[in-house]
Amino acid sequence: AKEGDEGIRCAGRIVSMRKMGKLMFAHIQDVTGKIQLMLRRDGIGADNFKLAKAVLDIGDFVGVEGNMFVTRTGELTIDVTEYKFLSKALRPLPEKWHGLTDTESIFRKRYLDLVMSDDSRRKFLAKSKLIQTIRQILLENRFVEVETPVLQGKPSGALARPFKTYHEALNLDVYLRIAPETYLKRLLVGGFTRVFEFARCFRNEGVSADHLQDFTMLEYYVAYWNFEDNMRFTEELFHRVMNEVIGSTKVTVNGVEIDFGGSWPRVTFKELILKDTGIDLDEFETAEGLLSEIINRGIQLEMSREELGKLGRGNLIDVLYKKVSRPNMIQPQFLTGHPLDLSPLARSNDKDPALVDRLQLVAGGTEIVNAYSELADAVDQ
Repeated sequence: AKEGDEGIRCAGRIVSMRKMGKLMFAHIQDVTGKIQLMLRRDGIGADNFKLAKAVLDIGDFVGVEGNMFVTRTGELTIDVTEYKFLSKALRPLPEKWHGLTDTESIFRKRYLDLVMSDDSRRKFLAKSKLIQTIRQILLENRFVEVETPVLQGKPSGALARPFKTYHEALNLDVYLRIAPETYLKRLLVGGFTRVFEFARCFRNEGVSADHLQDFTMLEYYVAYWNFEDNMRFTEELFHRVMNEVIGSTKVTVNGVEIDFGGSWPRVTFKELILKDTGIDLDEFETAEGLLSEIINRGIQLEMSREELGKLGRGNLIDVLYKKVSRPNMIQPQFLTGHPLDLSPLARSNDKDPALVDRLQLVAGGTEIVNAYSELADAVDQ
C-alpha cells in the first residue's frame, strides 16, 4: 500500500497505543510487519470512537478499513473509517521497551518473544526461506523429495540413543528415528538416483547450544557421485542459498565474520593434528601408542584415562581433533582424510586404503555438513 490508496483492509495485534481527546494512534503488527493506525472521532463516529477508547488495548486483535496517508513525521498510516474488534488479550504483553529478557522465558514462551522481538521474527522467517531455497535448488537439480518413516523397528543411520515408544495395534516396541539414512538408501536401491528429505529426527541425549532432542535434518543422496562431486555441489549450494536468503556469503557469529564465498580450503586429519599438536598420526598405528604420545605431550582431553583407553584409534583421533583443532576452525573448510576405523561404512580411498573418502564442512568451530562416498563393495560391507 502507498499514500493515497483507499479502502485498505488489514488486521493485526495492537502493540502500541496513544489515546487523546478526539484522536487515537496505534500500531498493529503480524509476522509481515507493522503499520500505524489513526482513529478519529469524526472518521469512525462518536459512539464507535468512545467504544474504541474504552475497549481497545495493547495486545488485542483488531481489523480495520481506511485510507492511506503519511503523517507529518513521515510515517505511512491508515486513517481508519471502520474497525472490527476481533479478540481480547486478557494478560498484558511484556514491557514495551525491554520485551522478554529472561532466556528461560524466551525459549519457553516463543509466542511472546515473537510478538516483542523483531530479531526473533526475522530469524523464523529466515529459516523458512532457507528451507524453501534449498528445496528449490535441489528440485532444479533433479532431486525428488520423499518422506520416510519416523516410527522404526530399529533406529539406524547414526550413532545416538533413541526415543522409545509403543505401537498399540501391533503390540510392538518402536523407536523414533535418529536419521532417515537407511530408508533413503532403500530408495536408491529402488532406482531413485537423487532423493532428499527434510526429516524431523529425535535423539534422546543432552541439550546444548548446538543440539536439541528433536531437530530438522536435511539428507540427500545421489547415485554415482563421489565425495569430490559432493564438495563442489556443497559449495555451490551454500553460495546460492546465502546470497538468496541474506544477500551475502558473509555472516557474523559471536562477533567474528565468517566468509563462505569462493572455494573453501581442504585439510586432512593428519595435517590438522600435526599443525596443532606436533603429532604425526602415521607414526602411531595403534590407539595405545597414540594415547601415550598425547599424554606425554600434556594434552588434556575431556575424558578420563580409563575412558580414553577404551577408544579405538579412529575415535581417539576424533576426540583429539575436537579438543585441539575444531574450536579454531573459524573460516569454512573441508575436513577430509578420515581414518577407516572412524568411518568403516565409507568407501576407502583408492590411494590410501587406511583412509576413507569422507568430508566434513567445518565453520565457526562447528561441523555443518557431513558426507562420504558410499561403500559400494557388497562383500566388504
